[in-house]
Amino acid sequence: MGAQAAELGDVVVRTHIGQPLIADIELTMLADASTPASVRLASADVYKGANIGMHPALASVNMSVMRRDGRQFLHITSIKPIDSEYVHLFVEVSDGGKRNVRAQTLWLTPDPAPALPPAAAPAPAAAPASAPAALAPPRPAVAAQPAPVPPVAPRVYKPVRLALATVEQATCPSAEHVKACAAVDYQNGLLNAQIVELEGKVKALEVAIRARMEAAPEVKAAPKPAVKPALPATPGAAPDAHGFPWLLSAAIVALLSAVAAGALMLRRRRKASPAQAGAAGSSNSATWQARFAARLRRTRKGQSPAAPAAPKEA
Repeated sequence: MGAQAAELGDVVVRTHIGQPLIADIELTMLADASTPASVRLASADVYKGANIGMHPALASVNMSVMRRDGRQFLHITSIKPIDSEYVHLFVEVSDGGKRNVRAQTLWLTPDPAPALPPAAAPAPAAAPASAPAALAPPRPAVAAQPAPVPPVAPRVYKPVRLALATVEQATCPSAEHVKACAAVDYQNGLLNAQIVELEGKVKALEVAIRARMEAAPEVKAAPKPAVKPALPATPGAAPDAHGFPWLLSAAIVALLSAVAAGALMLRRRRKASPAQAGAAGSSNSATWQARFAARLRRTRKGQSPAAPAAPKEA
């Protein structure tokens, strides 16, 4: 069986934080319990190798081996107080011709009954002043002369000027802007008058077309003489004048031409006038164009061109 190496056993710390260190560590696994072991603080190189700083109080620590009840204990004392909660301890134990480094951490607790600071000693009472042996005769009072008052320089108060809030002048439209707006308004008025006139013409055409369509069945009801069968129309033949509304087509073309001329005029005016006036003119033109387009669609839907009558056999 191999030789045993000394180890550190149970630790008993008998002091608290802020007091000099007093602790006992049992030495176990000794080669000969009857032969006292030798223990000393490990060198600083051991602490550096373990990357642990040595506590300053360990510089003046005392270590001794004590025997009690057949066992050996390492008794540790220090002169400086320990202000931390723990102390890392590295010791070098020599036993049975072997030297081993052992580590142990000593934990300290706060003092449950800290000593009260000494009370301040009461100040000695002042001795009563001894009465004068003889009272000196009173001296005549001398009127104190007033000290000369230095002249005070008059204070100069500077007038305080109140800074009045400046009101920004409202930006007024220029004369060119006003003229441009007036010109655009005038052109819009002319265009609106033309549109109203065209609306009246379109309504009159609608009334005439409806009256013609209502009178068409009455004409068909009358007896017609025998008519020779008509030859089939060639692809290049012109359509019947009664089957196509030439008058309505001419009115639609005139209306579209007027709307196009008005839109062109507004576009030219919008380039010369400010952005606001041009935007207003274009919006009015777009509104009237939409209204006329809707009215023309309703007019086309209401038309039902009369189909050519089938030829009767002789």
